Amino acid sequence: MENDFLYNNQNTIVVVGIGLVIVLIIFAVFFKLRHKVKLTTYQKWVILATIITISLVSLWFYWYQYRPSQIRSECNAESLEIVTDRYGVRWGEYDFAYKACLRSKGLK
Repeated sequence: MENDFLYNNQNTIVVVGIGLVIVLIIFAVFFKLRHKVKLTTYQKWVILATIITISLVSLWFYWYQYRPSQIRSECNAESLEIVTDRYGVRWGEYDFAYKACLRSKGLK
């Protein structure tokens, strides 16, 4: 269980790190090209605000939509594996195992 927790945190760190690298590359390209392309100050601020907004919305989507759905999917599989025996699924124990898994990974 501890290894799964570390693995999930590493995935989160990797995804956030990749997102930050992409944002930094966009900023670097923007600042390098800002003197070659004649833009007004207003246009520069609009471009910068757009880049920041897209970055924040992407991070929000990952953290509040994609990540929890992945955790729920993993917890469902883990819980079914734990409580399934040769007679089928024991649903009372499944619910307990599922909720415990969600809590251990930071949901609910």
